[in-house]
Formats: sequence, structure tokens, C-alpha cells
Amino acid sequence: MSLSHRLAECCLVPSPPGPWDVPWAPSLPPRAGILPSGTFCLDPTALIRVQVGGTCAGNAVAQAITTGIVLLGGPRIEVSGSGCWAQGQLWGAVEGADVDANAGAWVAKVLEACRVWGWPLRTDHAEEGLASLDASALGEIVARATGPFTIEHRTVSEADCKAALHEGWTIVTSGAVDEAFAAAKPGGWLDACISGGGHALMVYGYSPAGYLVRDTWGRGVGEIEADRKRLHGSCDWMKSRWERRAMRVVRR
Repeated sequence: MSLSHRLAECCLVPSPPGPWDVPWAPSLPPRAGILPSGTFCLDPTALIRVQVGGTCAGNAVAQAITTGIVLLGGPRIEVSGSGCWAQGQLWGAVEGADVDANAGAWVAKVLEACRVWGWPLRTDHAEEGLASLDASALGEIVARATGPFTIEHRTVSEADCKAALHEGWTIVTSGAVDEAFAAAKPGGWLDACISGGGHALMVYGYSPAGYLVRDTWGRGVGEIEADRKRLHGSCDWMKSRWERRAMRVVRR
């Protein structure tokens, strides 16, 4: 599928207000990790994810969960982005509801579902198919919801994003993307955008001029250099996002 067709499929919209909108506030000393160039990255060897359909919110959160577990010294597990997307669609839905393969899922609801239910792995829920969680995956929810890890998430202003990154929070953000975004090459720069389709991404570091962005379309597949595997978003780009949600994995 071409980038322009993927862009046309973006149907993400801003998350509705809800009890999950708790502002981020500093609580820990800054982490080490600033390179001589002034670049800070929580997970420079993060693997590429290639989303299926409109599951960007699920894949951005899945990427953030994997990075969060790595930061705690755990294994790099394969979290299902489509499974997180399915949970986000089902979170707060009416009884008997099912997932809609033609629709996205709100970032906030994906995060809240993962906080309460845990998260399915790719062995529980395949990325392909955009299906509801099957019986085996649903049977794991109780176990996952009481497992060794859970997540915390907070809303965060652009002014506080770098401080949150220093404390080990990744930033899951959503906003408009346009043809310039679709045309950006691996390692390229994104600037402010206020019109176009909606898309969710994970931010996991920064450079002196902006932020290090992990795109869930698999930008940079086949590239060797870390800087070519990610996109770079300017400060104006981050300000133009609909929402910025700091997320971290914590031990229970």
C-alpha cells in the first residue's frame, strides 16, 4: 500500500475528555543519557513496527510498552499493536459491541484499556486481520491485569515533554499529518501541521532542534543508522499535535 493510500486511511481523531486526563508533574531526578551532540534517546535500538490499517494508536502504545519494559531491564517483548487497538475500541463500548476494522481507536482509550486489562502479545493476537480479541486472548486478560507490569499515563504540555522523557516517560501523541509527512524520507524532519488525516506516533527522545519520532508505518525499514530509522519532529510540530500523553511502564 502506498504512503498516500495509508495517509487516506488515517481516521484518528482527538481523544474525548475523560477521567484519564491527569496532568503530568515531575517526580524523579532526570535520567542520564544525553549524548555529546545534545541528543537524548530512551530506546535507540527500538524495532520497526509496520501497522496494519488504521491501528496507529494501538501500535504507538504497543511500541511505548515495549520500550518501557526494556527501560525496566525486561526483555524486548512483541506487544500486539492490533490487539491494543482492539482493546481501545472495546474500552467503554456498549455491551455486545465489536471492533470496527474501518475505524481507529482513541489514544486515551487504548492507554486506559492497557492500564486496566494489560496488553496482548502477538502470540495472543496477530497483527493481521484487525479482529476482535479472540477467546484465548480474552482468557488471558485476568492474568495480564494482575501481571508484574502495568502502565501509567498523563497528559503533558509541549513545554514539559523533554522533562518527562528524562524521567523515562515516552510520549504517545496524535495529530494531523499531511502529504509532506507521507513524503518524508527516513531520518527526515516534520514541521507543524494542522490539516490532513489523523495519526498517532511515539516520541522517545529529542535533539537540540526537536524530537525523535517513531512512526508506526515502518519508516526506515532496511536502514542501518538509528537516525535513519526515525523521523525528527520540530518543536512547532509537537505544539501542533492534538494531544500529548506521557506513558511509562511500572512494576506493580
